[in-house]
Amino acid sequence: MADMWSDETDGLLRDVDKKLGSKYKMTVRDLLANLPKYAGQSDISVTIDNMREDVNKYIDGLLEKMPAVTRDLENSMAQANSITRQLSMNIGMQAKQNNVPVIKPVDITRDTDEEEVIAINAVDEQVLKLVEKLVGRSNLIADFSYPFKTYSIGSWFFGGDTKNYTIDVDIAPNDAYDMEMSRQEINDLFDQSLNFVRG
Repeated sequence: MADMWSDETDGLLRDVDKKLGSKYKMTVRDLLANLPKYAGQSDISVTIDNMREDVNKYIDGLLEKMPAVTRDLENSMAQANSITRQLSMNIGMQAKQNNVPVIKPVDITRDTDEEEVIAINAVDEQVLKLVEKLVGRSNLIADFSYPFKTYSIGSWFFGGDTKNYTIDVDIAPNDAYDMEMSRQEINDLFDQSLNFVRG
């Protein structure tokens, strides 16, 4: 199923299905992977809502058992949010001075093998010089920054005539972050499932 969701989410769904046992007529994994098979059931919307609630409770329970990891995540997110704000303002200012459009696209088809990815965890004079250089050689900048709870995590694509670059704000590896990202992925799948069955 890893082609439908991440490996981390796949492992979490396996654990959820073990925990839920035979509470439902199908497993969460089976529902999400084979929705058309269940879409005709009269109470499927209620089942999806109940499954979502059970999955979120399960993840909440896991996170409650790791308060130090969750606290580390909050600190890391606060730092990433601060870096994102600083870079966003700087990139916007540089782009305006250089007449380079900054867009927030839904997606850009890109060859990620052909772009350089720069991960940063602090803003200093050298990073700002890099931003100035990248903006100056760009035809466009795509802001792919994404929300995480109340935080914003920065990611910018600098498209030029030759080489493309991406600057990402780095998040330190953290189990709570992985679980929260899986939660978001699963909830997105539940949303898609509800949209499908409701037509």
